[in-house]
Amino acid sequence: MPDRWIVISLDAFANLAIGAYGSSWNTTPSIDGIASRGITWDRSVVTSDDTVQTLRDCWTAPQEMASHGDVGVGDWIAKCRKHGRVELILGDDPGGHDQSKKLAQLAGEVGFDRCTMIEVNVGEEPSDEIESTAIAQLFAALVDRLQEVTEAEASGTAAGSVWSVLWLHSDLLARHWDAPRWLFPVDEVDEPSEASDELDEDEYEDAEDDIEEIEVEVEVEVQYADFSDDSLERDVAFEPASEDFRPPSYAFDLLPDPSFDPTLEDDEEQQGGPPELVDSVTPPDYRIGPDDHPDWVMTWMQTYGCQVRLVDQLIAMVAETIKQIDPSIGLAVVGTSGFSFGQNGWIGHRAGPLCSPQIQVPAIVQARSGPMLRWPRLSSLAEVVQRIVPGQGAPSPEFWAGLSDFEPQRDEATAPRRAPEVRTRSDRAAAAITTGQWFFVRDDDATRLFLKPDDRDDVNDVADRCRDVVDEFLEKF
Repeated sequence: MPDRWIVISLDAFANLAIGAYGSSWNTTPSIDGIASRGITWDRSVVTSDDTVQTLRDCWTAPQEMASHGDVGVGDWIAKCRKHGRVELILGDDPGGHDQSKKLAQLAGEVGFDRCTMIEVNVGEEPSDEIESTAIAQLFAALVDRLQEVTEAEASGTAAGSVWSVLWLHSDLLARHWDAPRWLFPVDEVDEPSEASDELDEDEYEDAEDDIEEIEVEVEVEVQYADFSDDSLERDVAFEPASEDFRPPSYAFDLLPDPSFDPTLEDDEEQQGGPPELVDSVTPPDYRIGPDDHPDWVMTWMQTYGCQVRLVDQLIAMVAETIKQIDPSIGLAVVGTSGFSFGQNGWIGHRAGPLCSPQIQVPAIVQARSGPMLRWPRLSSLAEVVQRIVPGQGAPSPEFWAGLSDFEPQRDEATAPRRAPEVRTRSDRAAAAITTGQWFFVRDDDATRLFLKPDDRDDVNDVADRCRDVVDEFLEKF
């Protein structure tokens, strides 16, 4: 594995919107490309629905690691600092929450060498251009810092400042959706216009290049604290039925309602349907009601899709910068929380009852010399981060092939095999446990159980049919 890493972590980062995780309605070519060349964790689960606690676990909690069959325990920060400075980049704005301040304080406590706070300018309307978005300002700061330290090293003025990890974290996906709405071209996708059909091929290629080649140039105010003074279309022909034809009796159940008036051209419900995209920059935090139009979920999904496509473009910029500066630098993209799109009856970030889409997050790691794998086994995000250590060896094919939903207990070689599990701490649930086969959650309203990984979105609660499994989980508390 490489001696240097860039890590990008994002709140409200939903697997549902990423092509590498099976999205059928959103496209993320840059993230998918990284996934195709690196390691993709199919089931990465956070240990808390509080991002500060999740990152504390990632940075400090000793985790068991397995590399080439060897097991080691250690502090992630300490391991990274053996190879150079560890730096954190955060965003701060007048309308933001106090998460960045808490993370900055945590960074000082756990041993980060530097924490950079970027003063982000946020608008009240969606941006027209990518570079004017709030999150683009953060990514611009990351690229600037990468170029700065690279130039310093090249000039010989970086003595004692060699870096090993640059970590960027943002919660803007959870609270500010200002991505240009043209990033999700619903009109062109659903109903191609005549103008788009007549678009000259050269013009199309030029337009495509304009999107791909992004140069973010923004001025940002930077404040940092140095914690280390040391250094299908088909035509179908139907033949008319004969005069003697009589439909079967059950077909009459399909006849239209006698009260239906076919002379009405516009259906009232269709007129009152939601827009394809939402112009508001405020993400939803909404409980779905019985009278809500069913298309509202898709409207919010498509609006969220703009944000994820924006992130995808910015990740492409970072990847291109790495390629130009030093292709050996590793790149990791992870989520620190997910997002609900109606799976638990709510739309929003940490909205409604705790559910799998809120705590199962993307985790993709790419290194030039690393393997190309899909990691099938359930893992905590903290375990994923333990793989992002400068100089650490990559998992061998033999080790990867031996992964399963079970592992022997480490205290006794002859002990029965047990399923790995990840416990998620939350103030919305008394208990939440994800195993290779189940997701168990107990809150004030009910005890729920879902079969995993088949029931990805917690659709079918089987607690009343698997009482023995529920009782086994309850015994743990």
